[in-house]
Amino acid sequence: MMTLSLLQSCSYGTNYTYSEKQSEIVSNYKMKGYFEYNSRLNDVMVSELNNYDSQMMPEDTRNAILEAAEKLEKERPTAGCYVIEWDPQVSKNAKDNAITVEWNSEAGVIIRMFTNSVQVAKRLPTQSY
Repeated sequence: MMTLSLLQSCSYGTNYTYSEKQSEIVSNYKMKGYFEYNSRLNDVMVSELNNYDSQMMPEDTRNAILEAAEKLEKERPTAGCYVIEWDPQVSKNAKDNAITVEWNSEAGVIIRMFTNSVQVAKRLPTQSY
C-alpha cells in the first residue's frame, strides 16, 4: 500500500505526490475560493490538454498527468489522488495552483484543475468529457 505523501519524481521534471487525503485537498481549494474544473481523463480530455499552449500548461505538466493516470489505472486505489503543482504562466495571479488525478471506480481516471486566476479559469474547458 502506498504511504501518505510518497514523493514521486517524473522523468519530465515535474514533481507530484500521492496523498490519501484527497477529500481534504479538494475541500481546502474550494474553501480558499479556487476555481475548479473536473472531468474524466479520456482521449477527448487528453486532446484538450494537448491543445493548450506551453504558457497555459507546460509539456512536463501534461506528461506528469498522463504518468499519474497510468499509475492509477494499474493500481486502482480506493482512496487518494496524485497532486501535481501547476504553474500556468499566462497569468501573474496564478499562484499555488494544483491538479489532482484520482481513480473513480465508475468513471475511471478523473482530473481536477484548481486555479485562483480568473484569466486561467476562462481558458479551461467549458464542459466535462
